[in-house]
Amino acid sequence: MILIISHLADEHATRVLGYLGRADADALLFDTSRYPREISLDIGHRAGAPPALFAIVDGDRRDLAAVRSVWWRRPQPFGLDEAMSDSDDRSFAYGECHAAIMGLWSCLDTHWVNNPEREEVAARKVYQLNVAAGLGLRIPRTLVTNDPESAATFIAGEGARGTIYKAFSATERAWRETRLLRPEERAHLDAVRFAPVIFQEHIRADIDLRITMIGDEIFPAEILSGETDYHVDFRMTMHAAAIRAQCLAR
Repeated sequence: MILIISHLADEHATRVLGYLGRADADALLFDTSRYPREISLDIGHRAGAPPALFAIVDGDRRDLAAVRSVWWRRPQPFGLDEAMSDSDDRSFAYGECHAAIMGLWSCLDTHWVNNPEREEVAARKVYQLNVAAGLGLRIPRTLVTNDPESAATFIAGEGARGTIYKAFSATERAWRETRLLRPEERAHLDAVRFAPVIFQEHIRADIDLRITMIGDEIFPAEILSGETDYHVDFRMTMHAAAIRAQCLAR
């Protein structure tokens, strides 16, 4: 079985599902936003036996122990029952869902693209900047802070070069693109105290590189972000960004 962690609105996932279906492959789309409200999980353990891992999706009981490949594509926040209104109860229930499902992923004897535990580490921007610097890469001047005065000092130091700012994360419901700080936005720096913000020197981009690795195979592509209407974050005008596959010399 091939498991795809995503949702029906994800065009990439549904297109791959179509290809797999035409190849008569056993594939299952697992939408984490439907758990625990619409999807049930049974995780059983007993001495001397491998774990029993079952998911009931749309009335169909699927044996997840048969999963041999997982595409960790677009996991969604868990969907809690609206009947649970107390914020403490919802926080507790969400934490329990997270503990159960992360335990499930760890029990799967499968090939991951990508393993969610490694994905979590890869999403730690502060740590990844440290790794990049340790490898000798030139990284942009960066400040992560929730102190307005520190932010103002950093921005002043960048001067006419400009400063970009961004969040650690974003969702489809609450999109947060990378922005070039405008002079009038400096009046709102006090809001930094509510949550940390990433500030970085502005480096004009001509291209963005996206490099996918599957095993020993490398699939690089360049995105001509400098030719779009919003070079600071090509994702804002992704439909207009030219993308070219690149070949690697062996």
